[in-house]
Amino acid sequence: MPKRWEAAVSAKLVSRRQEELWMGAIVLSGASAWAAMATMAGLRRVQISIIELLFSFAPLVIVPLGLELAGRLERAGSGRTYSLRLVLPIAATAAACLAVLLRPGHAAAWFGVPWVVYCACLVCERGRRRNRTWSLTSFILDIAYVDLAIGAVWFVISRAGLRPFGFQEPIILLTAVHFHYSGYGTALVAAATLKWFEMHGLRSQPLRWLLLLLALLPFAVAAGFVLSPALRFLAALLFVACLGALTRTLLSISSDMQNWHARLYLRLAAGTVAASLAFAGMYAVSECFGKGWITIARMANTHGVLNSLGFVLFGISGWLIELYASVSTPTKRTTVPRRKDEVLFSGGAREHFSGIDPSSVPEFVARDFYDR
Repeated sequence: MPKRWEAAVSAKLVSRRQEELWMGAIVLSGASAWAAMATMAGLRRVQISIIELLFSFAPLVIVPLGLELAGRLERAGSGRTYSLRLVLPIAATAAACLAVLLRPGHAAAWFGVPWVVYCACLVCERGRRRNRTWSLTSFILDIAYVDLAIGAVWFVISRAGLRPFGFQEPIILLTAVHFHYSGYGTALVAAATLKWFEMHGLRSQPLRWLLLLLALLPFAVAAGFVLSPALRFLAALLFVACLGALTRTLLSISSDMQNWHARLYLRLAAGTVAASLAFAGMYAVSECFGKGWITIARMANTHGVLNSLGFVLFGISGWLIELYASVSTPTKRTTVPRRKDEVLFSGGAREHFSGIDPSSVPEFVARDFYDR
């Protein structure tokens, strides 16, 4: 290898390492800030409900991790400086946390506006950079970004103390939480799962329909609150069923993961979502038949915590680790025994690669997060 090539590769690895350190610092800082908020709420130093804590965890931890995952699933590049990449997201995240700490009103709403602006910039930037060749993975990622923007708008509506369509709190804030986790977070896990199947040469038309439906159903659930209780009930039950199918898929493919941390995280994600689905199904049935089997507050303490701190966090983290391990490990062609999940989700190829071609995987760069 010529020396100039070696220098270029070395510089690229150093840049990648710097990006990884930035990403780790941002996520750890966000997690520390959220832990401080939760501690203050537990000590009664600040008046923050569990729903507000769940929301604040999204901009502090889930969103940067999700943008990193989206950046790995698709190639994206930029030459902007670190300062320009960090100023807007850090300012928007800090403003969103201040909006959570303030009582609903004009001040809290104004502090929530930067988060809406940031999410809108993410959607616009994605539209500007989007690949011309259409793929289902890219489309699901598009849906995830739209979920994030819609959730940000509902967050500002909640902090402003408005009551659209006659809704009361905590339904309005729960809608923001719904689009940040059930929408944005679930769509990212679905896109990563689909990408894994495609990279391993597995053709799975039923899985494609399942993941597309899983990405679209959060909109149907939200629309059910406005249009019809029956629509809300059917959409919620269908969403629960699709999540259950995704859980089974994650468990079946986790044994093929190259990194044991990824296997552990994806199995934890599957286990937590299985528990949270029980509460979601119980709430949907009790609401449809007018029974008070489980309250909204209990749902926030059970389903909300399991879904946010369990399924979404472990799912995104597991796929991030696996994709990075796939890039770091040389490609090796192997023969993999036929499994039941291949019978269910595969219609064509029966062999795949235990490693992923590094040229087909994006760099470990949180470009969508840092470039703003």
